Amino acid sequence: MTESRKAVQFSNPVAYIRHLLLSLAFLLICSPVFAEGLCESGDTEWEAIVQEYPDDKELFELYTLRNNLCDQVENREISYSEAVVIFEIERGILVEKRRQ
Repeated sequence: MTESRKAVQFSNPVAYIRHLLLSLAFLLICSPVFAEGLCESGDTEWEAIVQEYPDDKELFELYTLRNNLCDQVENREISYSEAVVIFEIERGILVEKRRQ
Protein backbone atom coordinates (compact mmCIF):
# COMPACT_ATOMS: atom_id res chain seq x y z
CA MET A 1 0.00 0.00 0.00
CA THR A 2 1.60 3.22 -1.15
CA GLU A 3 -0.75 5.65 0.55
CA SER A 4 -0.13 6.53 4.15
CA ARG A 5 -3.18 7.34 6.20
CA LYS A 6 -3.20 8.92 9.61
CA ALA A 7 -5.18 6.79 12.01
CA VAL A 8 -7.03 8.11 14.99
CA GLN A 9 -5.90 6.28 18.10
CA PHE A 10 -8.15 5.63 21.06
CA SER A 11 -7.07 4.60 24.51
CA ASN A 12 -9.89 2.10 24.91
CA PRO A 13 -12.29 0.19 22.68
CA VAL A 14 -15.40 1.87 24.15
CA ALA A 15 -14.18 5.29 23.00
CA TYR A 16 -13.48 3.89 19.55
CA ILE A 17 -16.93 2.32 19.20
CA ARG A 18 -18.62 5.50 20.46
CA HIS A 19 -16.65 7.57 17.95
CA LEU A 20 -17.52 5.16 15.14
CA LEU A 21 -21.25 5.19 15.95
CA LEU A 22 -21.36 8.97 16.23
CA SER A 23 -19.53 9.30 12.92
CA LEU A 24 -21.96 6.97 11.17
CA ALA A 25 -24.95 8.76 12.66
CA PHE A 26 -23.56 12.11 11.55
CA LEU A 27 -22.96 10.72 8.08
CA LEU A 28 -26.54 9.52 7.77
CA ILE A 29 -28.09 12.71 9.09
CA CYS A 30 -25.93 15.18 7.16
CA SER A 31 -25.35 13.25 4.00
CA PRO A 32 -26.57 14.95 0.84
CA VAL A 33 -27.05 11.50 -0.69
CA PHE A 34 -29.34 10.48 2.17
CA ALA A 35 -31.32 13.70 1.83
CA GLU A 36 -31.93 13.44 -1.92
CA GLY A 37 -31.92 9.67 -2.03
CA LEU A 38 -29.06 7.49 -3.19
CA CYS A 39 -31.15 5.46 -5.60
CA GLU A 40 -33.92 7.98 -6.17
CA SER A 41 -31.63 10.68 -7.60
CA GLY A 42 -31.83 8.95 -10.98
CA ASP A 43 -29.35 7.66 -13.50
CA THR A 44 -29.71 10.66 -15.82
CA GLU A 45 -27.93 13.02 -13.43
CA TRP A 46 -25.12 10.53 -12.78
CA GLU A 47 -24.75 9.66 -16.46
CA ALA A 48 -24.42 13.36 -17.32
CA ILE A 49 -21.65 13.80 -14.75
CA VAL A 50 -19.79 10.71 -15.96
CA GLN A 51 -20.09 11.87 -19.58
CA GLU A 52 -18.80 15.32 -18.63
CA TYR A 53 -15.65 13.75 -17.14
CA PRO A 54 -15.06 10.64 -19.30
CA ASP A 55 -11.42 10.24 -18.23
CA ASP A 56 -12.18 10.29 -14.50
CA LYS A 57 -11.77 6.64 -13.56
CA GLU A 58 -12.51 7.21 -9.87
CA LEU A 59 -15.76 9.04 -10.61
CA PHE A 60 -16.81 6.20 -12.91
CA GLU A 61 -16.02 3.70 -10.14
CA LEU A 62 -18.20 5.70 -7.73
CA TYR A 63 -21.00 5.73 -10.32
CA THR A 64 -20.67 1.96 -10.76
CA LEU A 65 -20.66 1.43 -7.00
CA ARG A 66 -23.86 3.48 -6.71
CA ASN A 67 -25.55 1.40 -9.41
CA ASN A 68 -24.47 -1.87 -7.80
CA LEU A 69 -25.61 -0.74 -4.35
CA CYS A 70 -29.01 0.31 -5.72
CA ASP A 71 -29.38 -3.06 -7.43
CA GLN A 72 -28.57 -4.80 -4.14
CA VAL A 73 -31.13 -2.67 -2.31
CA GLU A 74 -33.74 -3.45 -4.96
CA ASN A 75 -32.95 -7.18 -4.67
CA ARG A 76 -33.14 -6.89 -0.87
CA GLU A 77 -29.56 -8.10 -0.46
CA ILE A 78 -28.66 -5.08 1.68
CA SER A 79 -30.70 -2.36 3.37
CA TYR A 80 -30.98 1.16 2.01
CA SER A 81 -29.16 2.57 5.02
CA GLU A 82 -26.29 0.11 4.52
CA ALA A 83 -26.01 1.22 0.89
CA VAL A 84 -25.90 4.87 1.91
CA VAL A 85 -23.17 4.24 4.50
CA ILE A 86 -21.04 2.27 2.03
CA PHE A 87 -21.46 4.91 -0.67
CA GLU A 88 -20.70 7.79 1.68
CA ILE A 89 -17.56 6.10 2.97
CA GLU A 90 -16.27 5.65 -0.56
CA ARG A 91 -17.32 9.16 -1.59
CA GLY A 92 -15.57 10.56 1.49
CA ILE A 93 -12.37 8.71 0.63
CA LEU A 94 -12.46 10.14 -2.88
CA VAL A 95 -13.11 13.67 -1.62
CA GLU A 96 -10.24 13.46 0.88
CA LYS A 97 -7.91 12.03 -1.75
CA ARG A 98 -8.67 14.93 -4.08
CA ARG A 99 -8.16 17.54 -1.36
CA GLN A 100 -4.55 16.45 -0.94
